Amino acid sequence: MSVESSEDFTKLSLEIAADVHPFEITHARGVKDIDPSGTHVWFTVDVLRDLCQVYDESLDNSFDQMISKAAAHGWVADGSVRVHIATGGDSAQEGSYAPMHPGESSLKDVFRTMPSGVLALAGMPELGHPVVMAVSSFTNVSMRPPLLGVCIRRESATWPQLAKSPNIGVSLLASSQGSLALELSAPDQGTERLSRIDYVTTNSGAVYIRDAVSWCQTRLFETHRGGDHLIALLEIERCAKSVGSHPVVYYESGFRAIAGA
Repeated sequence: MSVESSEDFTKLSLEIAADVHPFEITHARGVKDIDPSGTHVWFTVDVLRDLCQVYDESLDNSFDQMISKAAAHGWVADGSVRVHIATGGDSAQEGSYAPMHPGESSLKDVFRTMPSGVLALAGMPELGHPVVMAVSSFTNVSMRPPLLGVCIRRESATWPQLAKSPNIGVSLLASSQGSLALELSAPDQGTERLSRIDYVTTNSGAVYIRDAVSWCQTRLFETHRGGDHLIALLEIERCAKSVGSHPVVYYESGFRAIAGA
């Protein structure tokens, strides 16, 4: 999406690859409708504002002026603006221009719709105190070797300490532990959290939360950079699960129980 000047709204265009099917356009984020001719789409103003990353007052005023001028020409209706479709090159040439990313607020809205369990990662760094942190972005990665992947904010103050533990205990929190999950998410150094939590420390250095759904003893296998996060691969050395327990679920910025659990 590009526009050269708010003074000339006819320059607003949506560039697509030559092989893009109309179905992909009509189901793209922000597209409300497409002209039968296939030359224009009606794009919602709110999403357009987000894509243009209008986050301060000066940009906001310029954007509003642009929309007002478009409305004066009859190009705005029902919260959407008429946008010209410009056909670009082959999709194989996508590297020749910068990708269009959604705004951070939109990303957060979408990520909140993706339910996940909550892990407590806890360990005992050498010559230190036990530390713990909550993680809601994780997945099983491999069976041979058995690997668990967790995503951690790069600015985390707890992870550098936890990574020094010879073993890291992984506890999948239960539906009755929603308040505990909230406490583990608090922004502190990770040491004070455990002073208020019932846990078990093993000789290996792994620390487990009592009454969780399942537990794994892991060691740090390797880490990779993933944008503003680190992707840590944990090798599972042993594991166990409780009977009749169900996990707490993080969804829409809250901790919830599975229906019927």
